[in-house]
Amino acid sequence: MSAGRVARRSGGWSAGACRGFVFVARLVLGGLLLWSSLPKIRHPYGFLTNVYDYELVGARLGAFIAMTLPWLELVLGLCLISGLFVGGALLACVGLMAMILFAQGSVLSRDLSVACLDFHTADPGPVDYGTFARTSGVLVMALLGYGLVVFRGGLSGPGEADSAVERRVGGEG
Repeated sequence: MSAGRVARRSGGWSAGACRGFVFVARLVLGGLLLWSSLPKIRHPYGFLTNVYDYELVGARLGAFIAMTLPWLELVLGLCLISGLFVGGALLACVGLMAMILFAQGSVLSRDLSVACLDFHTADPGPVDYGTFARTSGVLVMALLGYGLVVFRGGLSGPGEADSAVERRVGGEG
Protein backbone atom coordinates (compact mmCIF):
# COMPACT_ATOMS: atom_id res chain seq x y z
CA MET A 1 0.00 0.00 0.00
CA SER A 2 1.45 3.38 -0.96
CA ALA A 3 2.12 6.16 1.56
CA GLY A 4 -0.44 8.41 -0.17
CA ARG A 5 -3.10 5.79 0.23
CA VAL A 6 -2.34 5.41 3.95
CA ALA A 7 -2.46 9.21 4.45
CA ARG A 8 -5.78 9.46 2.70
CA ARG A 9 -7.32 6.74 4.81
CA SER A 10 -6.00 7.96 8.14
CA GLY A 11 -7.42 11.50 7.82
CA GLY A 12 -11.11 12.33 7.45
CA TRP A 13 -13.91 9.83 7.19
CA SER A 14 -13.46 6.18 6.35
CA ALA A 15 -15.01 4.82 3.19
CA GLY A 16 -17.69 3.07 5.24
CA ALA A 17 -18.59 6.27 7.09
CA CYS A 18 -18.85 8.12 3.76
CA ARG A 19 -21.13 5.48 2.30
CA GLY A 20 -23.21 5.40 5.50
CA PHE A 21 -23.68 9.17 5.59
CA VAL A 22 -24.59 9.29 1.89
CA PHE A 23 -27.10 6.46 2.41
CA VAL A 24 -28.78 8.23 5.35
CA ALA A 25 -28.70 11.60 3.53
CA ARG A 26 -30.29 9.99 0.45
CA LEU A 27 -33.15 8.55 2.49
CA VAL A 28 -33.74 11.69 4.57
CA LEU A 29 -33.55 14.11 1.65
CA GLY A 30 -35.54 11.81 -0.63
CA GLY A 31 -38.25 11.38 1.99
CA LEU A 32 -38.45 15.13 2.64
CA LEU A 33 -38.71 15.88 -1.07
CA LEU A 34 -41.43 13.27 -1.60
CA TRP A 35 -43.35 14.47 1.45
CA SER A 36 -43.06 18.05 0.25
CA SER A 37 -44.04 17.36 -3.37
CA LEU A 38 -47.24 15.38 -2.96
CA PRO A 39 -49.47 18.08 -1.40
CA LYS A 40 -48.21 20.60 -3.96
CA ILE A 41 -49.11 18.22 -6.78
CA ARG A 42 -52.57 17.57 -5.28
CA HIS A 43 -53.30 21.28 -4.67
CA PRO A 44 -51.50 23.20 -7.43
CA TYR A 45 -53.52 26.41 -7.09
CA GLY A 46 -52.76 26.65 -3.39
CA PHE A 47 -49.07 26.28 -4.15
CA LEU A 48 -49.34 28.85 -6.95
CA THR A 49 -50.81 31.33 -4.47
CA ASN A 50 -47.92 30.60 -2.13
CA VAL A 51 -45.38 31.21 -4.93
CA TYR A 52 -47.01 34.58 -5.65
CA ASP A 53 -46.99 35.46 -1.93
CA TYR A 54 -43.18 35.52 -2.00
CA GLU A 55 -43.36 38.47 -4.43
CA LEU A 56 -40.18 37.44 -6.23
CA VAL A 57 -41.41 36.57 -9.71
CA GLY A 58 -44.08 37.64 -12.17
CA ALA A 59 -47.22 35.79 -13.17
CA ARG A 60 -45.75 33.64 -15.95
CA LEU A 61 -42.62 32.60 -14.10
CA GLY A 62 -44.66 32.00 -10.96
CA ALA A 63 -47.02 29.70 -12.86
CA PHE A 64 -44.05 27.87 -14.39
CA ILE A 65 -42.46 27.40 -10.96
CA ALA A 66 -45.74 26.18 -9.46
CA MET A 67 -46.17 23.66 -12.30
CA THR A 68 -42.62 22.29 -12.35
CA LEU A 69 -41.20 22.53 -8.82
CA PRO A 70 -43.42 19.85 -7.23
CA TRP A 71 -42.62 17.40 -10.03
CA LEU A 72 -38.92 18.18 -9.76
CA GLU A 73 -39.12 17.48 -6.02
CA LEU A 74 -40.92 14.21 -6.73
CA VAL A 75 -38.36 13.04 -9.30
CA LEU A 76 -35.42 14.05 -7.08
CA GLY A 77 -36.96 12.27 -4.11
CA LEU A 78 -37.49 9.09 -6.11
CA CYS A 79 -33.94 9.23 -7.50
CA LEU A 80 -32.43 9.67 -4.05
CA ILE A 81 -34.48 6.91 -2.43
CA SER A 82 -33.93 4.46 -5.29
CA GLY A 83 -30.24 5.26 -5.67
CA LEU A 84 -30.50 6.35 -9.31
CA PHE A 85 -28.37 9.27 -10.49
CA VAL A 86 -27.45 10.06 -6.87
CA GLY A 87 -24.70 12.58 -7.67
CA GLY A 88 -26.92 14.55 -10.02
CA ALA A 89 -29.91 14.33 -7.70
CA LEU A 90 -27.84 15.61 -4.77
CA LEU A 91 -26.48 18.47 -6.88
CA ALA A 92 -30.01 19.40 -8.00
CA CYS A 93 -31.12 19.19 -4.36
CA VAL A 94 -28.33 21.61 -3.41
CA GLY A 95 -29.55 24.07 -6.07
CA LEU A 96 -33.17 23.65 -5.01
CA MET A 97 -32.43 24.19 -1.33
CA ALA A 98 -30.26 27.23 -2.14
CA MET A 99 -33.15 28.71 -4.15
CA ILE A 100 -35.62 28.06 -1.32
CA LEU A 101 -33.18 29.51 1.22
CA PHE A 102 -32.82 32.64 -0.92
CA ALA A 103 -36.61 33.01 -1.14
CA GLN A 104 -37.01 32.55 2.61
CA GLY A 105 -34.23 35.04 3.31
CA SER A 106 -35.91 37.53 1.00
CA VAL A 107 -39.21 37.12 2.86
CA LEU A 108 -37.48 37.57 6.22
CA SER A 109 -35.53 40.64 5.11
CA ARG A 110 -38.67 42.30 3.70
CA ASP A 111 -40.72 41.35 6.77
CA LEU A 112 -43.45 39.66 4.72
CA SER A 113 -45.92 37.24 6.26
CA VAL A 114 -45.83 34.23 3.96
CA ALA A 115 -46.99 30.74 4.90
CA CYS A 116 -44.22 28.17 4.82
CA LEU A 117 -45.74 25.35 2.83
CA ASP A 118 -42.53 23.41 2.22
CA PHE A 119 -43.70 20.44 4.26
CA HIS A 120 -47.45 21.16 4.33
CA THR A 121 -48.27 20.66 7.97
CA ALA A 122 -51.90 20.85 9.06
CA ASP A 123 -51.39 24.40 10.36
CA PRO A 124 -48.61 26.02 8.30
CA GLY A 125 -46.86 28.83 10.08
CA PRO A 126 -45.18 31.79 8.48
CA VAL A 127 -41.63 31.71 7.19
CA ASP A 128 -39.47 32.51 10.20
CA TYR A 129 -35.92 31.96 11.38
CA GLY A 130 -36.81 28.40 12.39
CA THR A 131 -37.85 27.49 8.86
CA PHE A 132 -34.76 29.29 7.56
CA ALA A 133 -32.58 27.20 9.91
CA ARG A 134 -34.35 23.98 8.88
CA THR A 135 -33.80 24.73 5.19
CA SER A 136 -30.15 25.58 5.95
CA GLY A 137 -29.74 22.20 7.63
CA VAL A 138 -31.22 20.41 4.64
CA LEU A 139 -28.88 22.37 2.35
CA VAL A 140 -25.85 21.42 4.45
CA MET A 141 -26.87 17.75 4.39
CA ALA A 142 -27.24 17.86 0.59
CA LEU A 143 -23.87 19.63 0.21
CA LEU A 144 -22.10 17.11 2.42
CA GLY A 145 -23.72 14.21 0.60
CA TYR A 146 -22.78 15.61 -2.79
CA GLY A 147 -19.22 16.36 -1.66
CA LEU A 148 -18.80 12.84 -0.33
CA VAL A 149 -20.14 11.29 -3.53
CA VAL A 150 -17.98 13.41 -5.81
CA PHE A 151 -14.77 13.82 -3.84
CA ARG A 152 -14.66 10.80 -1.52
CA GLY A 153 -16.42 8.13 -3.55
CA GLY A 154 -19.35 7.90 -1.12
CA LEU A 155 -21.08 5.35 -3.37
CA SER A 156 -18.02 3.23 -4.18
CA GLY A 157 -16.80 0.08 -2.57
CA PRO A 158 -13.79 0.28 -0.21
CA GLY A 159 -11.07 0.11 -2.86
CA GLU A 160 -12.88 1.66 -5.80
CA ALA A 161 -12.56 5.29 -4.75
CA ASP A 162 -8.82 5.04 -4.12
CA SER A 163 -8.10 3.31 -7.42
CA ALA A 164 -10.21 5.90 -9.28
CA VAL A 165 -8.17 8.71 -7.67
CA GLU A 166 -4.93 6.98 -8.59
CA ARG A 167 -6.05 6.59 -12.21
CA ARG A 168 -6.86 10.31 -12.40
CA VAL A 169 -3.44 11.35 -11.11
CA GLY A 170 -1.55 8.88 -13.28
CA GLY A 171 -0.87 6.16 -10.71
CA GLU A 172 -1.51 2.48 -10.99
CA GLY A 173 -4.97 1.04 -10.76
